[in-house]
Amino acid sequence: MDVKRIFLVSVLILVLAAGSAFAGCSMDEKVVSDNYAERAGSRLLCGLVNAGLGWTQIFVEPRQSVKYDDQNIVDGIFDGFGGAVYYSVLGVWDLGTFWFPGSGGKDIAAKDCVLETFKRGEKA
Repeated sequence: MDVKRIFLVSVLILVLAAGSAFAGCSMDEKVVSDNYAERAGSRLLCGLVNAGLGWTQIFVEPRQSVKYDDQNIVDGIFDGFGGAVYYSVLGVWDLGTFWFPGSGGKDIAAKDCVLETFKRGEKA
C-alpha cells in the first residue's frame, strides 16, 4: 500500500470510530466488561479517537472554558494545549497497549475519551 491509501484508510477508521462514539454507545460499560473482546475493542477505539482527535482540544477547550467554566480565554487556551497533549499521548498509549486491557479495563474510563469533552455543556 502506498502512503495515500494508508492515510485514507486511517481517516476512514477514525471517522467511523467517532461516529459510533457519538451514536450513544456507552464506553463505560464496555471498558469494565468481563468480555475480553469488548474491553480490548473499547480501548482500541478510544485510542484511535484520542490519537486522531486529541489536537482538537486546542480549539474546543477555550470555548468550553469560557462558556461553561466561567474562566477567561487565556486559561482556556492553556487548558486546550494541555488537553491536546494529554489526549494525544493517552491515545498513542492505548493503541500500543489495547491488547492488554489491564485489571478488567478499570484503569481507563469514558471520561478519558476526547469525545466526552465535546459534550460537556450538554450535561447542564
